Amino acid sequence: MLRARILAATLLLICSCVSTQAAAPSRYDMVTDARARAATQALERNFADYHNETATISTYNAMQLNALIEENQHLKVIGERDQCQFTPDIEARARKLHIPPFEYAWADMLIHGVCVKQDVNVGLDYLKSAMDHAYAPALMRMSRFYETGFIVRQNRELAMAYMKTAAQLGSSLARLNWADMLVRGYGGPAQYEQAYGWLYATHFTDHYLQEKSNYLQRKLEERMPPNIIARARSMSLAFN
Repeated sequence: MLRARILAATLLLICSCVSTQAAAPSRYDMVTDARARAATQALERNFADYHNETATISTYNAMQLNALIEENQHLKVIGERDQCQFTPDIEARARKLHIPPFEYAWADMLIHGVCVKQDVNVGLDYLKSAMDHAYAPALMRMSRFYETGFIVRQNRELAMAYMKTAAQLGSSLARLNWADMLVRGYGGPAQYEQAYGWLYATHFTDHYLQEKSNYLQRKLEERMPPNIIARARSMSLAFN
């Protein structure tokens, strides 16, 4: 029924243009933008209705995909829950539009062979593109790769640089991970104050993450004199 409505709307638009041209050929090029937009919108509504009737769910938008990435659930949702049905859309938004969350998801799909043939090198290229667009999760992921030596040569300095950059971009999770790296022996005393201030001003709604933040703050406090702790707290409240 809906396909019939779509076809009818399309034929109506075509017939309208043909009859206009036959009655007054000189006016064929005077069809207004408003009329063209109205016709286009009508057809788009019909196609949208058809999509809603036939698809189980709509495709992801950038905010939805970003939320899945932050929860590290994107591959599970894309591959298992949605059975890879939105793979072409993810690839198109990553390859043609260069939307960072889609670049990240497409990179992970290629690196791990989820819904597509595994291609680690191409996956890394897309991950680097997301990094170039200042996407904090991509910087965090690359930091982990360099820290563990997974698919890249292990490099502690790059691991630190990428995680700190993600933290500087304002990612709460990156700030937590950066403090964790410092507590584990990365970096040095000159970096404690800023990392502590970031955590002190950040509240995590997740209970586990907040408890981890409290633990890391205590560990950093053990490494700083009281006046530096006080300064970090006052500065963090002033600038966050």
